[in-house]
Amino acid sequence: MKARVLVLMLLTACGTEAESKPSQLGDKLEAVIQRMHARFAAVQQIEQGIVTNRLGDVQTAAQSIAELEDPEIQPAWQPYLTSVRDAAKDVAAAEDIGEAAQRAARLGYQCSRCHDAIGGRVAFRGVPRPDTGQKLQATMASHQWAVSRMWEGVIGPSQERWLAGAKALQKAPMTYVAESGALGIENDVGTVRTLSRRAETVKTPLARAELFGQLLGTCVRCHAAIRDTGTISAPAP
Repeated sequence: MKARVLVLMLLTACGTEAESKPSQLGDKLEAVIQRMHARFAAVQQIEQGIVTNRLGDVQTAAQSIAELEDPEIQPAWQPYLTSVRDAAKDVAAAEDIGEAAQRAARLGYQCSRCHDAIGGRVAFRGVPRPDTGQKLQATMASHQWAVSRMWEGVIGPSQERWLAGAKALQKAPMTYVAESGALGIENDVGTVRTLSRRAETVKTPLARAELFGQLLGTCVRCHAAIRDTGTISAPAP
């Protein structure tokens, strides 16, 4: 219900939309909500694509955001949507996964600016934390859960989600990763620990986005190093 009221406010500009027939306004309302859901699904796909080294998936999801317009939204909100689309274009144009990680963080920041401007917050679903363990699958699952919560904290913006992810990442098992034999992996593990602790001190959406970009870049580099040792296989296309 909150989402519908918020979108109705966005549609109503200077009384022009208020004069529309109820059925027409209802159709526009549903269309805007669907586009909001499509953007959210796409930013989730971008984060997932980056951590699993699927540049093509990242570019496709980003391009879908870049092409998604909302002509019915009030003119006052259009600059924020334009900033989101422009940031998505930058992600789609990234030539490697590391570059995409940095640009995705900036996209997340633009999403948070838009949400702040309209006074809205994304209602995230609860996601159960995975079972802990030292085996690679459990280790990576715990890392993914933590990073996904931090990503939600960026785009929300949500300090609660951000802190939940940061604290989980601080405690996530990394012994298996550090002992994988990949060259320089110990430095990446140390960087992840440092960034997850520093995350508790950042307070603004921009600072969260900048730190998250560093974190994603470290994850990408770490995953690539482990794959190079043959410890894990590259994801299927």
